[in-house]
Amino acid sequence: YAYNVRSWTKSITGTLFSQTLNYQEAITGNTPCYNGNISSMSWKSGVETSQRGYRFTYDGLSRLKDALYGEGATLAANTDRFNEQVTGYDKMGNILGLKRYGQTAAGSYGMIDHLTLTYNGNQLQAVKDIATSSVYGNGTEFKDNSNQTVEYAYDKNGNLIKDLNKNISNIGYNCLNLPSQITLAGSNSIDYEYGADGTKLRTVHKTGAATLTTDYCGNAVYENGVLRMLLNEAGYVSFPDRKFHFYLKDHQGNVRVVADKDGMWRRRMRIIRLGGRLLLQPVFSLTSITVKSWIRGMG
Repeated sequence: YAYNVRSWTKSITGTLFSQTLNYQEAITGNTPCYNGNISSMSWKSGVETSQRGYRFTYDGLSRLKDALYGEGATLAANTDRFNEQVTGYDKMGNILGLKRYGQTAAGSYGMIDHLTLTYNGNQLQAVKDIATSSVYGNGTEFKDNSNQTVEYAYDKNGNLIKDLNKNISNIGYNCLNLPSQITLAGSNSIDYEYGADGTKLRTVHKTGAATLTTDYCGNAVYENGVLRMLLNEAGYVSFPDRKFHFYLKDHQGNVRVVADKDGMWRRRMRIIRLGGRLLLQPVFSLTSITVKSWIRGMG
């Protein structure tokens, strides 16, 4: 790890993951920032031979406007493939519009999201997407599954209880204000059980006639009663193969590479700046009370 005179992270260097952050440095194509904003970021992971990265621009209130993608030492190659652009903010700082770009076909790239967001105060009410292309393969672009004036509903505590775009008809909460059940279209549901201190103990996914029950017992994760993982601060041990997996993280603590005990990379996580992250494996964390994972849901 390397830091500048203000103790800001400048770079992370490793054999399987490296990252460089620029602030006031005048790198080709970026706008130097002297207030702590990151002007550009590049990384290389796994067996990649070329760097990938983003150049960032901000408005007068230091709110992100553009994340401009590029490859190579100066981020001048294959530009604009995965750009993110915020087209406006309201007076309370909420995003009003967002454009996202990605792969739309074999060898082709273009706009995958062109979102307009509306609010009631600070609560999101609806999202409209006028983009006509979807992500190539198994994409994570926004799915505009509703055309209602109000697509999101909340309870008196401000908790989200309905999301029509994700086909979520109801989210119930327990006395600790934690989600206890998510009901989706097609008789699909996700149920959660917790301890008295809020620690998640069980998750039950129901999809039609299939049920997957995941139990969390300390650092052990069971699926339908069979041990699948032992979690630790460095990663996890998978079962039944009993293999060690180690997390390599970026400056924000996001897992970017999963390596085995021999130092060989097994999975890469490509983080898209403002949403839509492409994960090749659910990532578990012990940094909070509950075990967290990214789930490609049913809606």
